[in-house]
This record gives sequence, C-alpha cells and structure tokens, in this order.
Amino acid sequence: MAFQFIHTGDWHLAKSFGRFDAETAPLLRDARMRIVDRVGDLARRTGCDVVLVAGDVFDGLMVADEVLRKLAARLEQFTDVAWHFLPGNHDPAVANGVWQRFAKFANSAHVVVHHEAGLHHIAADVVLLTAPLRARAIAHDPTAWMAEHERAAGTIRVGLAHGAVQGFGSAGEASVLIAPDRAVTADLDYLALGDWHGVRQVGPRAWYAGTPEPEQFPDNEPGYALSVAIAEPGAEPTVERHWLATYVWRRAALSGDALAALGDVERSVADAGVDAANMLLHLDVGGRATLAGAVELRERVERLRDRMLFLEADYAQLKVDSRELGPDTFADPLLAAVAERLAARAAGEGAEAAVAHDALLLLAGLSRDEEAAA
Repeated sequence: MAFQFIHTGDWHLAKSFGRFDAETAPLLRDARMRIVDRVGDLARRTGCDVVLVAGDVFDGLMVADEVLRKLAARLEQFTDVAWHFLPGNHDPAVANGVWQRFAKFANSAHVVVHHEAGLHHIAADVVLLTAPLRARAIAHDPTAWMAEHERAAGTIRVGLAHGAVQGFGSAGEASVLIAPDRAVTADLDYLALGDWHGVRQVGPRAWYAGTPEPEQFPDNEPGYALSVAIAEPGAEPTVERHWLATYVWRRAALSGDALAALGDVERSVADAGVDAANMLLHLDVGGRATLAGAVELRERVERLRDRMLFLEADYAQLKVDSRELGPDTFADPLLAAVAERLAARAAGEGAEAAVAHDALLLLAGLSRDEEAAA
C-alpha cells in the first residue's frame, strides 16, 4: 500500500541568463537541462517510479524546438519512471502553447502532461489531483475544486499544484494564490507545490520542493528535490531532501573591518566542500577600510573572482577613511590633481559621488603599482 515518489519543480528550462557573459550563460542553461538526469537518477536510487513536477518546467512559452527535443530525449533515458508534468504560471496550458509543441517530441506513455484539472489514478490505490494553470495570472484558487471530491475508501490522495500559499513568502504579490489549509480541506495525504524556489514546508502535509538548480542569489534553500513516502492513507508523509544542484549560488556581506570580513568569506569558500569553479557569489562590500586596505580588498576580490565561475561585488557601502582620499596621498603631481577633483566629487551624495569614490580607489591602486615599479 505504501507509495513513494519524487517531488520537484521550477526547472525553468531555456532561461536566458542575460546578465551573464557568453561563457557563463550557456553553462547555466546546460545545468538546467541536466536536471532531468539528476532527478531520474534520484528516482532510481530511492526506488521511486513516479516523479511529480510542480510547474514552471519552462521559463516561458517561447521555447525553441531544440530545448523541447532535448528534454524529450533525456526523458527517454528513464522509461522506467513515470513523469507527471504540471503547467505553471511561466508555462501555462494555453492553446497551441509550449506543451502542445512538446507533445510532438515526447509521445511516450511514461511522460504525462496534465493540461486539465482532475483526478488521475497513477498507481494502485493512489489518486493524483492536479491543478494546472491556464494563464500566467488567475483570480481564483486553482486547488479549490479538490475539497469538493471526497476520498475513495482505501486510497492515497496526492495533490499537485503551482502557486503562492496565502500568507507565505511573497504571496501578497503573487499572481496565483492557494489556500494555506488546502491539504487539510481536500483530505490530501500530501500536496506537492511549485512556485517558491526553495525547500519549504508550509503545512502538515504541504511542501515546496524548490528548484533543483538555483538561478539567482537566494536565501531560501534552493538546489534540492524531495523524496516522499506515504505508508498508507492518512499517514503522515516522510519527506527527505536531496541536494541536486550543479552550481552553488551564495550571497555574502562585509561589515566592520572589511578586510577581516573578506577573510571570513575566503575561508568559507575554501571550506564549502564545493569546487570554487562551480560557485557564483554576490558580495555586498560594506564596513570600513583604510585607503591601502581598500586597494588590497579589491585586489583580493579580483583573485577570488578568478577562482569562481562568477563573482559580482557591490562596493557602494564601503567606507574609506576620508583623510586618505585627498590629493596629499599621491606623490605624482598629475595623480594628485586628478585626486583632488575626484575627492571633491566623492564628498557629495548620490551616484556621482559613488563613482568618484570608486575612481579614487582605482587611482590609489595605480599609484601604488607605479611606486612599487620605481
């Protein structure tokens, strides 16, 4: 009677990653396509022959045929697994949309796309209740109908939906809202949710699996898929997290002594147990530093960047001792004259002052290099 399956979602295949360079973006897109392999391997390792994908498989409706063909081909490697796909708000089930096009390349019985809301018998005494989205934004709860259908005796009930649970996360700005007690009111043994990109339990029997491959610098535990086991109807589900991400995205902030704080970040990268070449880091550089310290900090950040797949640093909050930003710091008369004008602008407010501040630090670095070479 026990039923076990994999819960995943929010793959966002064909995401452009337009903010990244021409070398990094293709790596990130390829990692998303390889989600199929990692989820399929997880299903086999855990003895699950069902995978529930809770929406937003594609990043949008305008997906190239190449992406659809590749997805279909990868799914063919796992014909021993039943894949149940749910259209989400990024890839809703619209007429002549991405899912109809996908069907031209994936017509195997083990790949099921749930275009319509309904009850589906997916295993012996197991019913799947699906709530696909037919538009990017809807005014009603797509899972409301589930509460109107009573459980048949001796059956396990699993819901599959995509949307924001009311009162959770960014639900106030969401385009699709789901009642927080839906698993209870619909008498579900488990509600598999998509939309929130990190792992999160939002009720006694409702979970977000999050995205297996992060795509930004979050703090909500992305990078996992869930294995779920239900022993019998009404039993509390057993849920386990499984790390699947290829790339690790991190955000760090420097405060206090900026150089010392950077040392902590450098050690955390070294101790992460992940190849730094597979890491992406957003660094908010705050705190304080001397002028020499600020120059050293920038140089160390650049060395760290060379080791990583991607690093972006925001220096807007770094405070450098104002007494060291004047022209007297520079021995070269020409550099001193430039520094004087920059220092005057750096003393102001706004974006221009920030640019002038950064230029002073770069100028100090050039000055130090010249002095070292002399």
